Amino acid sequence: MTVSSTVNKKIYNADGNATQFSFTAKLFDPTEMKVYLKDTTTGVSAPLNYGSEYSVNAPNNDFSDGGTVTTVATYATGKQLTLV
Repeated sequence: MTVSSTVNKKIYNADGNATQFSFTAKLFDPTEMKVYLKDTTTGVSAPLNYGSEYSVNAPNNDFSDGGTVTTVATYATGKQLTLV
């Protein structure tokens, strides 16, 4: 039996102001969303912590059409957020 999977990824360039980033991937649970912060100068990427550095929300907690990631901090130009 073959098991297939699809990884949905959305990349945002930080601008020093935005803290909300939308996604259209279906989730069964908000903890499935992973967020990574990348320094575009060095290429170094690190995961952010769910609950303390970002939250995941959707209308009526229905993630079938995606939702919004909200970061606690704003990130300066030169940083990139990847939602997976």
